[in-house]
Amino acid sequence: MLLVPLSGWITTSAGWRPLNWFFLFDVPRFAVSKGDAIVGISGEAHKILGYLWSMTNDDTALSLMRMALAQLDRSGRGATDTAVHLQAAIDAATGAGPMQPGELLDDEGVFPFEPLASRQ
Repeated sequence: MLLVPLSGWITTSAGWRPLNWFFLFDVPRFAVSKGDAIVGISGEAHKILGYLWSMTNDDTALSLMRMALAQLDRSGRGATDTAVHLQAAIDAATGAGPMQPGELLDDEGVFPFEPLASRQ
C-alpha cells in the first residue's frame, strides 16, 4: 500500500510540475532526473502496483481515490491532470464505461459524500 504513493512520488520528482499533497501542502522532491533508472522503474511499478491494488477485493483503494477526488473538487481547481487520472482509475476499478453525449449521471450511489452546498 505504501509502494504506490512512494513510486509516484519518485516519478513525479523527476518532472517539472510542483509537488503538493492534494493542494494541501508542498512535498519535497527526491534528487532524481528523468534519465535515472529509478525513475523508469518507479513509473512502471506505480502503474502495475496501482492496477493490482485496484483489483483487490478490498475497497480501500477505491475509497481513498474517491476521497482524494473529493479533496480536489473542494479545492475548486477543476479538472486537473490528477483529477482526470483519479477518475479514470475509479472508472476502471468499478467497470464504468465512458459517458456518452447527453447521458446524465445517476445521483444515487455515485458519490457517497454529502455535497458542499448542503453543509451550512
